[in-house]
Amino acid sequence: MVKFYNLKAFMDRKFRIKTTNQKGRIKERHYSVFSVVFSVLHRKLMNGVSKKILTFLGNSMIKLLDLRTRFYRNKGYEITQITSFDNRFDSFSREVSKEFGIISLRNSKYLNWKYIQKPYTQYNIYTAINNNKLLGYIVFRIDEYEGVRKGIILDVLTYPERLDVLKGLIVKTLDYFSKAKSEYVTCLVTYPPFRKLLRRYGFFQAKNPEPFMIANWEGVFSRDYVQNIENWYITLGDSDGDAWAIT
Repeated sequence: MVKFYNLKAFMDRKFRIKTTNQKGRIKERHYSVFSVVFSVLHRKLMNGVSKKILTFLGNSMIKLLDLRTRFYRNKGYEITQITSFDNRFDSFSREVSKEFGIISLRNSKYLNWKYIQKPYTQYNIYTAINNNKLLGYIVFRIDEYEGVRKGIILDVLTYPERLDVLKGLIVKTLDYFSKAKSEYVTCLVTYPPFRKLLRRYGFFQAKNPEPFMIANWEGVFSRDYVQNIENWYITLGDSDGDAWAIT
């Protein structure tokens, strides 16, 4: 049985950071830091090197998944591409954040700073809209290194009960990657129902888990709550690793 997340706490240390206030006095702040480990999801596409590596059975399975993607139709909403995040994302972020545990506030100010006001990287953004109401969005891009082209899903968010919207956004994005001749797609989500849906569309767990650091959480959450990965909503966009990318 494939485990979709592997949670482990370690490096439980006390860090001291010295800061200087306006009067020139030095203060020490103490942070208890530990790491949580989770797994990234990948999906191979039917292009380039993947054709040569995958077996006949594997290719047949991917063909079936691609057919499933090609003939999927959205019901009750429309998927459109946008070039900036408007005020609909403010109300959407306030509403949807209540449905998850620990999640960064994805309002228009933050999303525009993260994905629009970055001059050297080109991101693609799809939104799911019904009667001008935002139901979800996805942010992704193409990356190419040493001749290998891959698709990266940086961020995706919908209401937890609207798995149909998540499905539509994923299908639309996979179709984009396939047409762009991407050889595989990488994505990170920690919410179990979302991970389950991604598995249905051919994503599988990466071999090497990814750690991230947690600091200054005392007094807000209990240790048991923080250590449970199901209480977090994290995507690749929550890290700064893509900040150095230039496309």
